[in-house]
Parts: sequence; structure tokens; C-alpha cells
Amino acid sequence: MYRLSPLKVMSYVTAFVFLTSGIMKLINEDFGQHFVHMGLPYPLIMVKVIAVIEVIGALCFIAQKWVKLASIPLIFIMFGAIFLTKIPILETGFMSFLFEARLDIVMLALLWFLYNSYPQ
Repeated sequence: MYRLSPLKVMSYVTAFVFLTSGIMKLINEDFGQHFVHMGLPYPLIMVKVIAVIEVIGALCFIAQKWVKLASIPLIFIMFGAIFLTKIPILETGFMSFLFEARLDIVMLALLWFLYNSYPQ
């Protein structure tokens, strides 16, 4: 009987989140408008670039190839998501921030763990 290692399970779960997130950003125009409202430069291009990076990273995790390398841009994306969309929530209270940022924080921790667990 084949058993998945906990490391592979974490990699697949992380891939699921980034794959669904990336695909939604590619097919749903509302994500581009969200970036426009944040005042980011070239928001409609930026959302597509981020989506492609998320999908490619997820595929690397699924294939178990270049996991360490794929983790790096995804870590930066998660930091960006936290700083741009979650830090402003601190104005409404720390617990509101923690609640809204829970997935981002968990994904950042998983990415950091995967980065440190896979060889070069």
C-alpha cells in the first residue's frame, strides 16, 4: 500500500490553494478590479502575472519538482497579500486582522516549511 508522506501532503494542499487562487484570478475579472482599487501600478497586468506565478508554483508542488525554487515567489506574493490587504484591517482591531489573515498566515507558514524541507 502506497502512503503519502506528510511533506507531500503539505505540498499538495499548498498547491491546491495556489492553483485555485491562480485560476480564479485568470478567469474572474473582479480580481483585476480589486487590484485597481488598491492603487497598484499596472494592476490588470499585475494580477495576471501573479496568477501565472501561482499556477506554475502549484504545478511544481504537484509534480514535486523545483519545490524550493517555486516557494520563493509564492512567499513574496503572500507577504504582499498580507501587507496590502490585511495590515489595513488592523485599524478595525487585532482580532479582526487575525481572522481575515488566517489563511494568508497559514499559507506563509506552509511555504516557509516547504522551502526549508526540500533540498536545492
